[in-house]
Amino acid sequence: MNVIILEDHKGIVDEIKIHFDSEFGVVNYNVFNQNSNFIDFIKNNTAPDVLIFDLRLDNSFQFEALSLAIGLDIACYVYSGYSNRGFIEEVKKMGAKGFVNKSSGIGALIKAIKYAENKEFYMCPAIQYVVESEIFTPKYDMKPILTNREIEVIELLILGYNNEKIADKLNCGFHSVRAFRRNMLLNNKCTMLTLLRNYMIWYK
Repeated sequence: MNVIILEDHKGIVDEIKIHFDSEFGVVNYNVFNQNSNFIDFIKNNTAPDVLIFDLRLDNSFQFEALSLAIGLDIACYVYSGYSNRGFIEEVKKMGAKGFVNKSSGIGALIKAIKYAENKEFYMCPAIQYVVESEIFTPKYDMKPILTNREIEVIELLILGYNNEKIADKLNCGFHSVRAFRRNMLLNNKCTMLTLLRNYMIWYK
């Protein structure tokens, strides 16, 4: 089995490798902590069997990478410490095979991969609870609530700027940019992909 892991926490990567080796036998790994390197790799190499993917609230480029992987028919599994119903629903709609919260452990991730044979979207119990209990109103076609500063951040994201370049352009701190991005998503209860789409509909 060929596996790509997109994760910047070495301890989690090592834990995945240990458990996968004992569960699946011979496994070949490629590990990336930057999306640009990952995207270049899957465009220029034989597609892996499985992608283990850490998604974060403030990183829109991870959805670009996820979309590309799904388009290449790679079995994608989200293994993330963050989740809300909107986040989960969007990942499912994109075509991922499963969503496992890191609090559920590697065993749940292995179960998700085995469960894929049923052709159904797998959710660990923690994610299932979020989906069943969290109040969620879809925001797909609603005008985003944005401050002038947040609009400036979105404009630069559309131009392809990363957080560091946005901070330089706006003369503010890197962590301030991350806070702007996080607050935009929380206030609008959606992922960055949906926010950017709605911004183009309502503000352009």
